[in-house]
Amino acid sequence: MKSSQIKSIAAVVVLVIAVITGTSCFTTVEGGHKGVAITFGNISDQELDEGFHFKAPWTKVISIDCKNQAESDSFKDVTLKARDQLTSRVDITVNWRVDGNFAAEAYRETGGLEGLRDKYLIPKTRSLIREEGKSVERSEDFFSSDVQIALQDGILTKLKETLSDKGIIIEAVLFRNIELPPSIERGINAKKEMQQEAERAEATLLKFETDQKQKVAQAKAELEAAKTEQERRMVQADAKAYEIEAEAKAKARSIELEGQARAKAIALEGEALRDNPNLVDLRKAEKWDGKLPTTMFGAGQDVMIDLSKTPKK
Repeated sequence: MKSSQIKSIAAVVVLVIAVITGTSCFTTVEGGHKGVAITFGNISDQELDEGFHFKAPWTKVISIDCKNQAESDSFKDVTLKARDQLTSRVDITVNWRVDGNFAAEAYRETGGLEGLRDKYLIPKTRSLIREEGKSVERSEDFFSSDVQIALQDGILTKLKETLSDKGIIIEAVLFRNIELPPSIERGINAKKEMQQEAERAEATLLKFETDQKQKVAQAKAELEAAKTEQERRMVQADAKAYEIEAEAKAKARSIELEGQARAKAIALEGEALRDNPNLVDLRKAEKWDGKLPTTMFGAGQDVMIDLSKTPKK
């Protein structure tokens, strides 16, 4: 092999070694993670933040996920007992994440995210679920929203207290489903049916009362309308009576005045007759139509003579 070929091969080998060495001298920690540096088996206490970092070629960097995690599969159908010792089952979700400031220590003790979950989070949560369940008097109370909130808050507070120094931050504890003992569920369903029946009866009664109130209001309105109509008719009757009374009074007054006038006229005529005896003959003359009598009685006879049939001369 020629020396030039050997030099070319050596140059390529050196270049490859340089590239490998160069790429081993830096690392990148992705967002939401912390880097843990390990040198010859020794874990550094200093975590690496997200971004670009230089390191020794022989140093290995482990990425620890510090984003929010939702653990549900490990808390399905967990046993829960109240003071009545009846067994209920519950499904819970725990929202948690690794504390970035404890990433190195967490890796040293448990090997990372899964180790923290399996060694600390799951056992402690299950234990607290059973412990908090004992604070409830009756199993049926697990269906109460107030009781569920109290249980969630109690478990959340104690998880924070016990796991914070393990590098675990608890964000929330959520009850997703509660399955009560069959006997309790039957009793609750029966109670619900009774409540629903009572609510339906109350609604029916309320509707009946509303209808009756409407009918009473309508009857009152009709009564008021009848009173108004009666009052109107009474006013009209009073007006008519007043009109008739006024007319009668006017007519009576007219008759009275007419009688007074006639009486006065008769009185005056009587006075005139006394003062003028011939006035009667004058009145007769005024009434004569100028025609002579056609019949007459003979003197001292009861025979009536028709003068119109006497012969003319």
